[in-house]
Amino acid sequence: MPDGNKDFGVQMDHPMGKMMFNFLRQMAPNTPAAVYRMYGFLKSIHPGMKDIIRGQLMAEYGIDPLSDIAKNGQMPEMSKEDMRSMF
Repeated sequence: MPDGNKDFGVQMDHPMGKMMFNFLRQMAPNTPAAVYRMYGFLKSIHPGMKDIIRGQLMAEYGIDPLSDIAKNGQMPEMSKEDMRSMF
């Protein structure tokens, strides 16, 4: 379990999950909806850590993943160039 101010990494085995999460990470600094989706994804894997995940995302991206702007924001579609940049 996390304690203090330690960060935790994310490791994914499934190639599509990895690609989607990397896309969300690239979009997150300028796209609040990406932060919301990252939160949902991580929370589904570790529901007992939802508060820690929320705090970490707020610290990294400066947006509360449960804010209205994040929940209701638009996500751009992933282009072929985006997909190529993931590999």
